[in-house]
Amino acid sequence: MKIELCLPDDRKVEYINHISNYLMRTQKECNTNINHRYFQITNEYLNEIRLCLGEIIFPDANEESIKSFSGDSKALKYLNITEAYRLIRYQYSRYSQHKQSYTDGVYSSFIAEILRYMHRNIEKSISILDAGSGPSRLAYELSSIFTNSKIDLIDYSIFNLFFAWKLICSGEDVRIPYRIFRDIWEVGEDYSDTEVMTITSKANNNIFFKVNDLNDIQWDNEDGFYDLIVSNHALNLTVNPKRVSEKLIDVTRQDGFILISDLLGWKENRPISRRDFPDGAEMLNYFKLNKRVRVVDYFSGGPYLEEVSAERYNFYKNHLIILQKR
Repeated sequence: MKIELCLPDDRKVEYINHISNYLMRTQKECNTNINHRYFQITNEYLNEIRLCLGEIIFPDANEESIKSFSGDSKALKYLNITEAYRLIRYQYSRYSQHKQSYTDGVYSSFIAEILRYMHRNIEKSISILDAGSGPSRLAYELSSIFTNSKIDLIDYSIFNLFFAWKLICSGEDVRIPYRIFRDIWEVGEDYSDTEVMTITSKANNNIFFKVNDLNDIQWDNEDGFYDLIVSNHALNLTVNPKRVSEKLIDVTRQDGFILISDLLGWKENRPISRRDFPDGAEMLNYFKLNKRVRVVDYFSGGPYLEEVSAERYNFYKNHLIILQKR
């Protein structure tokens, strides 16, 4: 596999040092707990990531590098393999042995809307971008529908992109360890506090992986080269969602489509600078007034569940807007 680091040179150095530091610290923890299956599986993945990154991993990364890292604090949360596990569990659980879905209402409706407007392009060779892809359940679906098309995944987390490759391109089933919620936290000798979810992967080869920061992304060409751009639960993590939206419009071809979804309500305690779209009306009005795009449709609904404990789930409403570039 190949993951392309598309950050500016100065930030690329910081980023690599941060990842190198994280890998060293986490592998030390894995080696200390090597008899625990959670750490066994994690260590295997970290070794794969090291091989994937090859010579760009700095051998002299040190504990101070993380302190000087200038990345956005919200985005830094996702530079963590445990966070990638969490996202995969919520996005892909229906394809595991558990056949349980936390978020399928979100993804099923998203794919349905894409097909509503793009079905004539299924056999064509088009360009698709998943902006802020995470481990990209969307690309997992789209890569098997638009088989002649190129799909770019852009995400700030190399861990998310690594698992996107494992799930969509490797052809090998993917094991995801996670801690089981219990009323009493006692770890027995059998380490039964950890469950392993096995997900059926695909072997598609039309996906390209790019580490980049949507906040500061610089396009090679801003004349529009994507026929379809999707962004799911990513815009709210950016420093300036409106500016990022305009950057996405920049690289959409004329008459191309942009689909953006987000969660209503879960960011009420965030700084006002991160709440450019605090509700559905604000997002809808912004794009209605934007002369560069036409609002094709907007709706809210699809539930998104997050497990808090063995008996409690948080429920969020998803909303989705469909835009077409003029």
